[in-house]
Amino acid sequence: MFFQQITACVFRVGDVFIKIPLLDSSGKSHQEAKGLVSLRELRWPIVRFWNIGSILISPYQGQPLGTILLTQPEVGQQILSEILEWYQNFVVNSWQEYPLEQLERNPWKLAQSVISRLTDQEEKYPLIREVKRHLKEPETVLGIYDHGDFHVGNILIQKQSWKVIDPQYGLHIAFNGYLSLLYAWLFLYGSPEDGITPWILNQILQSVPKELIPDLKLMMIPTIMRVLNPTLIQDKFQLQHKRTWLIYQAQTIYEF
Repeated sequence: MFFQQITACVFRVGDVFIKIPLLDSSGKSHQEAKGLVSLRELRWPIVRFWNIGSILISPYQGQPLGTILLTQPEVGQQILSEILEWYQNFVVNSWQEYPLEQLERNPWKLAQSVISRLTDQEEKYPLIREVKRHLKEPETVLGIYDHGDFHVGNILIQKQSWKVIDPQYGLHIAFNGYLSLLYAWLFLYGSPEDGITPWILNQILQSVPKELIPDLKLMMIPTIMRVLNPTLIQDKFQLQHKRTWLIYQAQTIYEF
């Protein structure tokens, strides 16, 4: 029988995926079943799964959208456009104003932490200084309860229908899903040679509600500029070979 270890805590046996949270040192997978149930209550299309004790079991349910976009671009583009329209409606109909401290993650603190470790690059990359000037925490923000890590690697496609996996469900900043969609494409799938990145970035940015655009663009800069400091990037991303391309994409997004 076919057996493959996908990550430290995920294994594939035939057409079945088994996640064992106790093997996940990050602790993120412990809440996955609860997050999937919460998303189902919000009418998100989620993967079928069984939660046996602390073990999550799910059958094979398709390929990541990121893979489809690279291997079947016409199919992937159509599906991405449909998903972005759905997600825009979800965000606009779900957001409410919350105190910043109620969010699962404070994106301003995360951005400030990154920028503070890139001060030696300010002369070469004036965009860092520009972002630094505008990183002022608001008291209240638009927030939504949603997936938390919504991107083309966590969207599975099978027979042109889509379902999500691996949620980090909770109260997040309303632009969080768009931030995840942009950075995951650039970090995990995109490359200078793919020929589809400009279309994907434009489609995502065009779908963002106008109220969220300024802060989203601001947060994308430290998210991408992390590549300038190897200590800020996990080894799994292996981004150094496309660092110049990524910085160009950061500038493109900021000028959108």
